[in-house]
Amino acid sequence: MASNPISRCDLPFIRDLDQLLQSNRFRHSGIEILDWFLSEMLTREYGLTHLKLTPVPEEYRKEIRMLSNSYLKTIMLCETSTDLLGMAQQHVESVGHRQMKGAFYTPPEVSYMMAKMQFHDLDWNAYPVLTVADPTAGSGSMLLSAIRVMAEDHTDKMDRLSITAFDKDRRACLCAAVQLLSV
Repeated sequence: MASNPISRCDLPFIRDLDQLLQSNRFRHSGIEILDWFLSEMLTREYGLTHLKLTPVPEEYRKEIRMLSNSYLKTIMLCETSTDLLGMAQQHVESVGHRQMKGAFYTPPEVSYMMAKMQFHDLDWNAYPVLTVADPTAGSGSMLLSAIRVMAEDHTDKMDRLSITAFDKDRRACLCAAVQLLSV
């Protein structure tokens, strides 16, 4: 597995998110900023206006749009399976709060290894459509790894891939949606 040449704290999106969190002008919780970012991405970038999302207050729209642009630039620097929004969500939530919700994030190396194992000796003739379903998708790490393995090892079968994601945490599902739509 190729390692990401950029460390987590040097990723432009994480750095820009940190700057917003530390800004004197921006006195909101990280979760609120993340919710606004998700709303901006899903409505403005991907046109999913039917979702009931937290609207971005007009006075912060410029900063949230800059964060969205930073995200789009950062995903171009990372491996397909980089769970950038999982990192962001972990970054803004306290460890105790994550444990209270029962949220534990799969390290990207583990997700990648599991995806490699699942596709290793698959009988492709038995599956006209390959559905990858994750009932505890979180921010989409496992699904991103499945897409990466398919792109690396089975490019000719990508059109047969169907992705299904579920999670009890709505914000995590929105993170997964943004990341899967960004691939």
